[in-house]
Amino acid sequence: MRRLAQSIADRAERLATGKAARRAHVAEVVALLRPVDSGFPLIRMGGDHDGGYLLPDDLEGISHCFSPGVDDRARFELDCRDRGIGAFLADGTVAGPPAYLADCHFTRMNLGACTTPQTMTLDDWVASCLPADRGGDLILQMDIEGAEFDVLAAARDDTLARFRIAVIEFHGGHRLDRPSVRRRWRHCLNRLATLFDVVHLHPNNCCGIADVDGFPVPRVIEATLLRKDRGKDRRPVTSLPHPLDQPNLTDRPDLVLPPEWLF
Repeated sequence: MRRLAQSIADRAERLATGKAARRAHVAEVVALLRPVDSGFPLIRMGGDHDGGYLLPDDLEGISHCFSPGVDDRARFELDCRDRGIGAFLADGTVAGPPAYLADCHFTRMNLGACTTPQTMTLDDWVASCLPADRGGDLILQMDIEGAEFDVLAAARDDTLARFRIAVIEFHGGHRLDRPSVRRRWRHCLNRLATLFDVVHLHPNNCCGIADVDGFPVPRVIEATLLRKDRGKDRRPVTSLPHPLDQPNLTDRPDLVLPPEWLF
Protein backbone atom coordinates (compact mmCIF):
# COMPACT_ATOMS: atom_id res chain seq x y z
CA MET A 1 0.00 0.00 0.00
CA ARG A 2 2.82 2.42 0.84
CA ARG A 3 4.45 1.79 -2.55
CA LEU A 4 1.14 2.43 -4.32
CA ALA A 5 0.60 5.63 -2.35
CA GLN A 6 4.09 6.81 -3.23
CA SER A 7 3.46 6.04 -6.92
CA ILE A 8 0.26 8.09 -6.86
CA ALA A 9 2.05 10.96 -5.10
CA ASP A 10 4.89 10.84 -7.65
CA ARG A 11 2.43 10.96 -10.53
CA ALA A 12 0.58 13.90 -9.05
CA GLU A 13 3.84 15.81 -8.55
CA ARG A 14 4.96 15.08 -12.12
CA LEU A 15 1.69 16.32 -13.54
CA ALA A 16 2.01 19.52 -11.54
CA THR A 17 5.60 20.20 -12.63
CA GLY A 18 6.71 21.18 -16.14
CA LYS A 19 9.30 19.19 -18.08
CA ALA A 20 11.90 21.97 -17.90
CA ALA A 21 11.58 22.11 -14.13
CA ARG A 22 11.81 18.32 -13.84
CA ARG A 23 14.93 18.34 -16.04
CA ALA A 24 16.45 20.93 -13.72
CA HIS A 25 15.71 18.72 -10.72
CA VAL A 26 17.52 15.80 -12.39
CA ALA A 27 20.47 18.07 -13.21
CA GLU A 28 20.71 19.05 -9.52
CA VAL A 29 21.08 15.39 -8.57
CA VAL A 30 23.65 14.72 -11.29
CA ALA A 31 25.70 17.72 -10.15
CA LEU A 32 26.40 15.87 -6.90
CA LEU A 33 28.31 13.24 -8.89
CA ARG A 34 30.51 15.46 -11.07
CA PRO A 35 34.07 14.12 -10.74
CA VAL A 36 37.23 16.00 -9.79
CA ASP A 37 40.90 15.14 -10.23
CA SER A 38 42.23 14.49 -6.73
CA GLY A 39 45.88 14.74 -7.77
CA PHE A 40 46.35 10.97 -7.56
CA PRO A 41 46.68 8.98 -10.81
CA LEU A 42 44.00 6.34 -11.30
CA ILE A 43 44.83 2.63 -11.38
CA ARG A 44 42.64 -0.29 -12.39
CA MET A 45 41.82 -3.00 -9.88
CA GLY A 46 39.64 -6.04 -10.39
CA GLY A 47 40.85 -7.12 -13.82
CA ASP A 48 39.36 -6.50 -17.22
CA HIS A 49 35.74 -5.66 -17.94
CA ASP A 50 32.97 -6.30 -15.39
CA GLY A 51 34.22 -6.18 -11.82
CA GLY A 52 37.16 -3.91 -12.62
CA TYR A 53 37.20 -0.37 -11.26
CA LEU A 54 39.44 2.69 -11.36
CA LEU A 55 40.79 3.86 -7.99
CA PRO A 56 43.13 6.67 -6.97
CA ASP A 57 46.64 5.34 -6.38
CA ASP A 58 46.43 6.07 -2.66
CA LEU A 59 46.35 2.60 -1.15
CA GLU A 60 49.24 2.66 1.29
CA GLY A 61 47.97 2.28 4.84
CA ILE A 62 44.63 0.74 3.86
CA SER A 63 44.14 -2.41 5.91
CA HIS A 64 40.89 -3.97 4.64
CA CYS A 65 38.26 -3.92 1.93
CA PHE A 66 34.57 -4.33 2.75
CA SER A 67 32.73 -5.76 -0.24
CA PRO A 68 28.96 -6.30 -0.02
CA GLY A 69 27.52 -8.06 -3.05
CA VAL A 70 29.44 -11.17 -4.09
CA ASP A 71 29.63 -12.42 -7.68
CA ASP A 72 31.09 -15.62 -9.06
CA ARG A 73 34.11 -13.47 -9.86
CA ALA A 74 35.91 -11.52 -7.15
CA ARG A 75 39.03 -10.24 -8.86
CA PHE A 76 38.79 -6.90 -7.07
CA GLU A 77 39.08 -8.57 -3.68
CA LEU A 78 41.87 -10.79 -5.05
CA ASP A 79 43.79 -7.71 -6.18
CA CYS A 80 43.30 -6.23 -2.73
CA ARG A 81 44.69 -9.36 -1.11
CA ASP A 82 47.70 -9.32 -3.44
CA ARG A 83 48.40 -5.80 -2.13
CA GLY A 84 48.18 -6.91 1.49
CA ILE A 85 44.63 -5.60 1.97
CA GLY A 86 42.33 -8.04 3.75
CA ALA A 87 38.75 -8.57 2.59
CA PHE A 88 35.39 -8.85 4.34
CA LEU A 89 32.58 -10.02 2.05
CA ALA A 90 28.82 -10.18 2.61
CA ASP A 91 25.90 -11.43 0.54
CA GLY A 92 22.74 -13.21 1.61
CA THR A 93 21.99 -14.55 -1.86
CA VAL A 94 25.04 -16.81 -2.31
CA ALA A 95 26.54 -19.66 -0.30
CA GLY A 96 29.99 -18.14 -0.24
CA PRO A 97 32.73 -16.43 -2.21
CA PRO A 98 34.66 -18.04 -5.08
CA ALA A 99 36.97 -20.84 -3.98
CA TYR A 100 40.10 -18.75 -4.46
CA LEU A 101 38.81 -16.39 -1.74
CA ALA A 102 37.72 -19.12 0.66
CA ASP A 103 40.11 -17.76 3.29
CA CYS A 104 38.37 -14.38 3.34
CA HIS A 105 35.82 -13.52 6.01
CA PHE A 106 32.32 -14.04 4.54
CA THR A 107 28.97 -13.17 6.12
CA ARG A 108 25.87 -14.69 4.54
CA MET A 109 23.64 -11.66 5.01
CA ASN A 110 22.56 -8.68 2.95
CA LEU A 111 23.05 -5.08 3.96
CA GLY A 112 19.99 -3.03 4.83
CA ALA A 113 18.88 0.20 6.43
CA CYS A 114 18.37 -1.61 9.75
CA THR A 115 19.62 -4.79 11.37
CA THR A 116 17.11 -7.66 11.36
CA PRO A 117 17.44 -11.46 11.34
CA GLN A 118 17.88 -11.19 7.55
CA THR A 119 19.87 -7.96 7.15
CA MET A 120 22.58 -5.93 8.86
CA THR A 121 23.51 -2.28 8.66
CA LEU A 122 26.86 -1.12 7.35
CA ASP A 123 27.57 0.26 10.84
CA ASP A 124 26.98 -3.10 12.52
CA TRP A 125 28.88 -5.09 9.90
CA VAL A 126 31.99 -2.92 10.04
CA ALA A 127 31.97 -2.71 13.84
CA SER A 128 31.59 -6.48 14.20
CA CYS A 129 34.51 -7.17 11.86
CA LEU A 130 36.84 -4.32 12.81
CA PRO A 131 36.16 -2.28 15.95
CA ALA A 132 37.06 1.37 15.58
CA ASP A 133 40.36 0.96 17.41
CA ARG A 134 41.58 -1.73 15.00
CA GLY A 135 43.07 -1.46 11.55
CA GLY A 136 43.83 1.49 9.31
CA ASP A 137 41.75 3.09 6.63
CA LEU A 138 39.34 0.94 4.62
CA ILE A 139 37.97 0.50 1.09
CA LEU A 140 34.27 0.04 0.39
CA GLN A 141 33.36 -1.76 -2.84
CA MET A 142 29.57 -1.90 -3.05
CA ASP A 143 27.34 -3.42 -5.73
CA ILE A 144 24.03 -4.30 -4.06
CA GLU A 145 21.50 -3.78 -6.85
CA GLY A 146 19.73 -0.63 -5.70
CA ALA A 147 19.91 -1.11 -1.93
CA GLU A 148 22.92 1.24 -1.82
CA PHE A 149 20.79 4.34 -1.26
CA ASP A 150 19.06 3.16 1.90
CA VAL A 151 22.22 1.50 3.24
CA LEU A 152 24.42 4.57 2.78
CA ALA A 153 21.77 7.00 3.98
CA ALA A 154 21.41 5.00 7.20
CA ALA A 155 25.17 4.74 7.89
CA ARG A 156 26.71 6.91 10.59
CA ASP A 157 29.28 9.51 9.61
CA ASP A 158 31.94 7.90 11.79
CA THR A 159 31.48 4.61 9.92
CA LEU A 160 31.64 6.23 6.49
CA ALA A 161 34.71 8.23 7.52
CA ARG A 162 36.64 5.01 8.10
CA PHE A 163 36.62 4.43 4.34
CA ARG A 164 39.37 6.23 2.48
CA ILE A 165 38.07 5.03 -0.88
CA ALA A 166 34.57 3.93 -1.87
CA VAL A 167 33.58 2.33 -5.16
CA ILE A 168 29.81 2.27 -5.48
CA GLU A 169 27.57 1.11 -8.30
CA PHE A 170 24.43 3.24 -8.40
CA HIS A 171 21.35 1.65 -9.95
CA GLY A 172 18.08 2.99 -11.29
CA GLY A 173 19.15 6.23 -12.93
CA HIS A 174 16.33 5.89 -15.46
CA ARG A 175 13.85 6.37 -12.60
CA LEU A 176 15.07 9.85 -11.68
CA ASP A 177 11.91 11.26 -13.23
CA ARG A 178 10.14 10.08 -10.06
CA PRO A 179 10.26 12.62 -7.22
CA SER A 180 10.63 9.93 -4.56
CA VAL A 181 13.63 8.42 -6.40
CA ARG A 182 15.26 11.83 -6.79
CA ARG A 183 14.86 12.44 -3.07
CA ARG A 184 16.57 9.12 -2.27
CA TRP A 185 19.46 9.89 -4.62
CA ARG A 186 19.80 13.46 -3.36
CA HIS A 187 19.74 12.48 0.31
CA CYS A 188 22.34 9.73 -0.20
CA LEU A 189 24.65 11.80 -2.41
CA ASN A 190 24.50 14.83 -0.13
CA ARG A 191 25.55 12.60 2.78
CA LEU A 192 28.49 11.28 0.79
CA ALA A 193 29.48 14.74 -0.43
CA THR A 194 30.16 15.92 3.11
CA LEU A 195 32.97 13.35 3.41
CA PHE A 196 34.05 12.40 -0.12
CA ASP A 197 34.94 13.76 -3.52
CA VAL A 198 33.84 11.84 -6.60
CA VAL A 199 37.06 11.14 -8.53
CA HIS A 200 35.81 8.90 -11.34
CA LEU A 201 32.59 7.90 -13.10
CA HIS A 202 31.98 5.09 -15.55
CA PRO A 203 28.58 4.14 -16.99
CA ASN A 204 27.97 0.39 -17.01
CA ASN A 205 27.14 -0.68 -20.56
CA CYS A 206 24.79 -3.38 -19.31
CA CYS A 207 21.70 -1.22 -19.54
CA GLY A 208 22.24 1.83 -21.73
CA ILE A 209 21.44 5.50 -21.23
CA ALA A 210 17.89 6.71 -20.59
CA ASP A 211 16.28 10.01 -21.51
CA VAL A 212 14.89 11.38 -18.25
CA ASP A 213 12.82 14.45 -19.07
CA GLY A 214 15.41 15.42 -21.69
CA PHE A 215 18.44 14.65 -19.48
CA PRO A 216 20.68 11.68 -20.42
CA VAL A 217 21.15 9.34 -17.47
CA PRO A 218 22.97 5.97 -17.43
CA ARG A 219 20.72 3.35 -15.91
CA VAL A 220 23.70 2.00 -13.93
CA ILE A 221 26.81 4.03 -13.14
CA GLU A 222 29.99 3.22 -11.22
CA ALA A 223 31.41 5.97 -9.01
CA THR A 224 34.76 6.11 -7.24
CA LEU A 225 35.00 8.37 -4.20
CA LEU A 226 38.00 9.54 -2.20
CA ARG A 227 37.74 10.93 1.32
CA LYS A 228 38.21 14.69 1.21
CA ASP A 229 41.15 14.81 3.59
CA ARG A 230 43.20 12.65 1.18
CA GLY A 231 42.82 14.76 -1.94
CA LYS A 232 45.80 16.79 -3.11
CA ASP A 233 43.76 18.75 -5.65
CA ARG A 234 40.18 19.25 -6.81
CA ARG A 235 40.47 20.18 -10.46
CA PRO A 236 37.27 19.52 -12.44
CA VAL A 237 37.33 16.49 -14.72
CA THR A 238 36.29 17.74 -18.14
CA SER A 239 36.86 14.65 -20.28
CA LEU A 240 35.98 10.96 -19.95
CA PRO A 241 36.39 8.04 -20.54
CA HIS A 242 39.72 7.49 -18.85
CA PRO A 243 42.28 5.46 -20.84
CA LEU A 244 41.95 2.59 -18.34
CA ASP A 245 38.15 2.35 -18.62
CA GLN A 246 36.76 -0.80 -20.22
CA PRO A 247 33.26 -1.96 -21.16
CA ASN A 248 31.65 -4.13 -18.51
CA LEU A 249 30.14 -6.40 -21.15
CA THR A 250 32.38 -7.40 -24.02
CA ASP A 251 29.61 -8.04 -26.55
CA ARG A 252 28.62 -4.38 -26.84
CA PRO A 253 30.48 -1.06 -27.05
CA ASP A 254 31.31 0.88 -23.93
CA LEU A 255 29.12 3.82 -23.01
CA VAL A 256 30.48 7.35 -23.09
CA LEU A 257 29.43 9.47 -20.15
CA PRO A 258 27.23 12.31 -21.47
CA PRO A 259 28.92 15.72 -21.24
CA GLU A 260 26.12 16.95 -18.98
CA TRP A 261 27.72 14.89 -16.23
CA LEU A 262 31.04 16.77 -16.41
CA PHE A 263 32.06 20.29 -15.48
